[in-house]
Amino acid sequence: MNFKVLPDVSSRRVADAAQRHRWLRLAPLMLACVVLAACESEGGRVRPPSTDVSVIHVARSFGNLEFRRVERLEGTLSYRSSQAFSWDSGPYTFNIDATIPGLNTPIRLYTFTADLTAGNDYSIVLTEANGWLHELILEAPQAELSETEAEIIVVNTAAGLETAVDVYVEPPGTELLAATPRGSVDFLESLPAAAIAPGEYELSLTQAGNPTSVVMVSDPFEIAGSARATLSVIDGLTSASPAAALVSSAGTDTPLSDRELRAGIRVLNAMTSRGPIDVTVNSNFSPPLIPNAMFAMPTDYALVVPGEHTLQVTPAGNPGAIEVETTFRAFPGQRGTWFVRGDPGALAAVYSPDSQRLIRDIAEVTVYYGGTTVNSVDVFIVPPDTDPNTVAPTATLTGTSALSFVYLGLGGYTITVRESGTQNVLAGPVAAGIGFEGSYGILITNGASGAGMDVTLIDRFNL
Repeated sequence: MNFKVLPDVSSRRVADAAQRHRWLRLAPLMLACVVLAACESEGGRVRPPSTDVSVIHVARSFGNLEFRRVERLEGTLSYRSSQAFSWDSGPYTFNIDATIPGLNTPIRLYTFTADLTAGNDYSIVLTEANGWLHELILEAPQAELSETEAEIIVVNTAAGLETAVDVYVEPPGTELLAATPRGSVDFLESLPAAAIAPGEYELSLTQAGNPTSVVMVSDPFEIAGSARATLSVIDGLTSASPAAALVSSAGTDTPLSDRELRAGIRVLNAMTSRGPIDVTVNSNFSPPLIPNAMFAMPTDYALVVPGEHTLQVTPAGNPGAIEVETTFRAFPGQRGTWFVRGDPGALAAVYSPDSQRLIRDIAEVTVYYGGTTVNSVDVFIVPPDTDPNTVAPTATLTGTSALSFVYLGLGGYTITVRESGTQNVLAGPVAAGIGFEGSYGILITNGASGAGMDVTLIDRFNL
């Protein structure tokens, strides 16, 4: 048998062949790299560096705002809230829309532009100036903060402050006379990002240059590590306090009020016997905090110090017959209504905070259900000549879910109350006009005649 002898192939020739094969395999990748480099050199798009953006809503007379990057909806912000985003650096157009009750589509309120530059992060503060929306764009260099590091930016959006204020962010118990303010800010001014140790602090505002003239001091709040916080000074909750604040950090918001500001509570009596009641706090029966609260008539607000309290409800003039006893916490500057409902001997009291701001072109309506003869009712608050059969109920209320909050546009309405899920009309249609922004109330109670329901319009309905 003969064997053909193969020619000898040297190791060098093998290496040369392998090298040629490797270059052939790499050629398409090299070509792609050359093309990409050519595209970049000819203006092809390279993704720009990103920037972190916090958008903060402190425009007091505006409700929920839809924040759009060009036309893309990025988020909906309620008053005293923020949202955090991460976007490519570069120029942007931002649009602010709002949905007005009664309109099917949002309306455009405001448009502004911003150039977000590489290497910086931003706080976009939505506030008001000259009666309309206004943006403040606060820029700070990007920083890698550890758990033991933090930064704070301060901005003044409180139009109600008559002068500039000095801003102190100090640990609780610090004497202001011995402290140095972080700076002075007038309306629409800001202080740049500055280092602050994570921990517990109090905010103090004084008239600029006069630490003895205190505008407000807050309860303690936390500054978290590895984050940058934006402290927005805003208008106070009531005329008694010209300033409050909001601390926004990484999408978390902490409202601050003047800790010396008292809270206010009032009573709405819907007891089925229609008799008057007394309301006492912390067993101080003589005299009651709110004496002789009449049926279906909201009382004036009575002031209480912030903190934990116990509320007692008794028949008027009979402190020994406690019908309701419950604990609650009063917050500085907050106003709220205690809604007392039910049969004598089986009363219940429900608390609801009351709005203290006017939202442009919007009324805030609280619907209270004090009825007991029907377990559940549907409430229709609709424009005149609207057939309730063609729309969903505005609110559905029961004895255990006796409150509903509704936002309505200005204009005329009719109110109809039906037994839930039926066309059995219990009350209405009752005509109701909403001519101003602010808080309105609708009280539904057992009918005085023993049949159906009664509808009583309260608060701004009576202006």
